[in-house]
Amino acid sequence: MKTLFNRRTVKVFVRHSADCKDKKQGANWRKCRCPKSLLLYDSSVSTSTNRRITAKTRSWEQAEKFAQEYLDSFDPEKQELKQLRAAKQAQQIRIEKAIALYYGDMIARLGDHGTVAMARSLFGHVDPATHA
Repeated sequence: MKTLFNRRTVKVFVRHSADCKDKKQGANWRKCRCPKSLLLYDSSVSTSTNRRITAKTRSWEQAEKFAQEYLDSFDPEKQELKQLRAAKQAQQIRIEKAIALYYGDMIARLGDHGTVAMARSLFGHVDPATHA
């Protein structure tokens, strides 16, 4: 059972199928391949009710990851970290484009002569228009 701010609780449980041989083991039995679900409790709302949602997996470990992601969605620090990582990922460029920009800079500074030719032989020829 995982808790965040003592207001939200998420518990993973198994919804056994009718023909499951481990049905008698209970809802906390991790080893069967029946669908896993989450029991959500949120005391921050006025009704403080339980909700059940599917984890959309048959793996207990994946269901626990899904439960942790659900809890993290309410943590402002983790949401900010997720946004910063996404922004950093968006700023990254492919190596082909970086090499094409490097060639363009070298040609602008030095002209298209032996130094640029040596760089092309080292890195390979990358077309500045298509970056391929």
